[in-house]
Amino acid sequence: MLFSFSSPSLPLPPGPKKAPIVGNLFDVARLKNPQWHTFAEWGKQYKSDIIHVGGLGNSMVILNSYEAAKELIAKRAIYDSRPRTVVLTELGGSDFVFSLMPFGDRWKAARQTCMHHFIPSDQSTHQPHETKHIHAMLLKLLDNPQDHMKHIHRVTESIMMSMIYGINPEDKYLKVMEAAATATSNLIAAGPYLANAIPALKYLPAWLPGAGFKRDARKVSVLATRLHQVPFHAAVEQLKSGEAPASFVSASLGAPEKDEYPEELLKRVEEVAGTIYVGGADTTSSAVATFFLAMVCYPEVQKKAQQELDEVLEGRLPVHGEVSSLPYLSAVIKEVLRAMLHDEGFYPDPFEFKPERFLTAEGEIDKDVLDPVEIAFGFGTRICVGTHIALSTLYLAAASALTVFDIQKAVDENGKEIEPTREYHQAGLT
Repeated sequence: MLFSFSSPSLPLPPGPKKAPIVGNLFDVARLKNPQWHTFAEWGKQYKSDIIHVGGLGNSMVILNSYEAAKELIAKRAIYDSRPRTVVLTELGGSDFVFSLMPFGDRWKAARQTCMHHFIPSDQSTHQPHETKHIHAMLLKLLDNPQDHMKHIHRVTESIMMSMIYGINPEDKYLKVMEAAATATSNLIAAGPYLANAIPALKYLPAWLPGAGFKRDARKVSVLATRLHQVPFHAAVEQLKSGEAPASFVSASLGAPEKDEYPEELLKRVEEVAGTIYVGGADTTSSAVATFFLAMVCYPEVQKKAQQELDEVLEGRLPVHGEVSSLPYLSAVIKEVLRAMLHDEGFYPDPFEFKPERFLTAEGEIDKDVLDPVEIAFGFGTRICVGTHIALSTLYLAAASALTVFDIQKAVDENGKEIEPTREYHQAGLT
């Protein structure tokens, strides 16, 4: 989606009829999850892949196709910025997240700091952490498969924690991160907020009726601050002691001069570290969880992937760098990433899980089919810096799990299979 906060002088794209003054404010407020179902229906109703809703001087443009997103976001730098989000950033304490920052020097410095460390060609920054924690996940799944969602969340959180901060992913840190992430997701899901359209409302006393958003945002702000401060301060203390392992924080700060660091450097690295964690932990765990769900729902796909792994690995666990020798698994991962991409022009039978759509008749990856990676990780200057890390984690987690487990439906007390709901919780839109 694209946002604008100025009155347009050119004709707008089609969209739902706008009421005087408030426009579509109540249409947006009444949206039910998952919101993208409504967006897709609007696209069909108004026969356009670009839809406009707006009100109180604000605009939201919904892009319903790859072509529209590529043309407007990837090719046009005028959409590089971000709107002012009063509740989430100014009141909710998420102004440190550089993916939410407007275009400018602060955003540039933060993104460059991240890109300088996480270079796609340098696999040492992330793959050792992935291997260690994915292997630990396998043991946890073996001991307690009922808590598989907890194990999936914990493996991505642990990878991010050790990769970014160089600290052991202990509960005292992970619980802080989980609480902050959950509270922030709930705050986003409860929107949209009138205060984002009328920023002056942020000055209302929190006790006033209708100002509950301030009370909610205040709670989130406390947790968001702890999210980026607690693990970062632990990492800095390790650095000062001379016992810090390699991590994003240690590489970005280096050795302290006289046991201290410049405040500006500390602030930037702390914010970027927090952003990487926020941007990577939940999104990657969602992709891994989607893979497990697909394997449960499509056992015939699982069997084909396992057969390929057995032939290539001959009984050993997979390692990084084996993707090219596992085309069917690669197709499975692409289909996992395509789970929310339902453009029939690119993917016939879009609601069917069919990895074969990405394969040639010879069983190799078909390069003529649009790779979901080109969509799932964003466009232009806002594209995810950690795309290669997310893919590396997803591939190794999937290959490792299929090598040692048959992933099956749970059963009830009578031994009857429990059918998964296949429902997703919408935490927000990015």
